[in-house]
Amino acid sequence: MANLNNLVVYYLYAWQNYILYALAATVFWKLCFRAICYRPLVNLIMLLPVFLHELLHFIVGAITHAKPNSFSIIPNRVKAGSVGFTNIRWYNAIPTALAPLLGLVSLSVAAIHGLPSNIHNITGQGALVLFALSPLLYGCWPSSVDWKLSLRGWPVYVGGIVYLVYRAG
Repeated sequence: MANLNNLVVYYLYAWQNYILYALAATVFWKLCFRAICYRPLVNLIMLLPVFLHELLHFIVGAITHAKPNSFSIIPNRVKAGSVGFTNIRWYNAIPTALAPLLGLVSLSVAAIHGLPSNIHNITGQGALVLFALSPLLYGCWPSSVDWKLSLRGWPVYVGGIVYLVYRAG
């Protein structure tokens, strides 16, 4: 158990060190995407992040019985990709909609192991790792449609608030 605690503390400490650099790289990509007028280049760069984003929706939707019925990563003017569901309910809306956040865990581990242990010693290799991971980090953030879909799970939110108020009082 002590080894697990040490591992958790190590990853939390490492995550704290790299989060600002990862956020800066992600914001950089977002600004690049807005500045690039050639949309096919943006679609090409975002192909893998969109695939992972939609795949996480699909997998979690299948596990929570949201019944995924379609999967697309073909971008259009409105959306980069989509997964259709036939059984979104209050109990599976939150995990299905916020599934891309699960990708942050694996990407964080990859970033921590791909970067030097001392944040001040980031070299060209470390910068390249952050630069390569940043579109994937961007893809792991739920879209506005995902956040709206998660609101279908409002009973879970209300139950959580009631529980917190009860515990505080």
